[in-house]
Amino acid sequence: MIAVERTPNERVTHCVHRRTLFSTITIASLATVVAGCAAPSRLPPSADSISVAVKFVNAGGDPVLPDDRPEDASLLLGAIAGAIAGRPKGTLQTVRIAKLPTIEIDLSSFAAAIERQTATMTATAAAAGLQIAPADTKFARASTFLKWRGPPSGLYITFIDSDSSNLTLVFFDRPCRLTGTVKRLNSGEKATIVYDVTIEKAGLSWLVTTPTGGTESVVHAAPPAVRPTLVIRPVTM
Repeated sequence: MIAVERTPNERVTHCVHRRTLFSTITIASLATVVAGCAAPSRLPPSADSISVAVKFVNAGGDPVLPDDRPEDASLLLGAIAGAIAGRPKGTLQTVRIAKLPTIEIDLSSFAAAIERQTATMTATAAAAGLQIAPADTKFARASTFLKWRGPPSGLYITFIDSDSSNLTLVFFDRPCRLTGTVKRLNSGEKATIVYDVTIEKAGLSWLVTTPTGGTESVVHAAPPAVRPTLVIRPVTM
């Protein structure tokens, strides 16, 4: 698995009697300008929705049968304004998962909602090492929470691509460069993640985190043909 920064609400604890705690998956922010440009992953302006495969796996990585999935699972999408890691404010879109093999995310309405939540880079993100140019660029990372009823006690949710690399959905209000290097603790180990992201158009873009060896990973714009899969697994994996 690739190294990712985990904030306090990246793990979801047990939901009892419909009282739900949420988990957010956050990929670490970064710094130091890296040479080279990656082609941005732009979602087609005409696309109103995107179909995302859903994969539940157990602690061993094996698929979980639909009947063994948690009850009433839903994906809650929010916005982390002006940063890649942090706590979102509220929910912008709820997508029912339940026993479905795929879900539909309404990109048109989500883009309109998250655009209103964008902000220039926060002081916390800048202090962590993240840089953006132009400096007045407004952006927001799409947060991902999982809500469900009943067991199990904890689940981890993330988007991945066909190579099992983590994907992050981010809205930018203009073409920009997001760069930097940040060191974080990940499962007790020091992880280094480098951003080298070129965004050519305003709107939603997928960012992909690729391991480069050891505990280091690089984040760049995903290829245009990326097809995300939503993976839900126990936090103990």
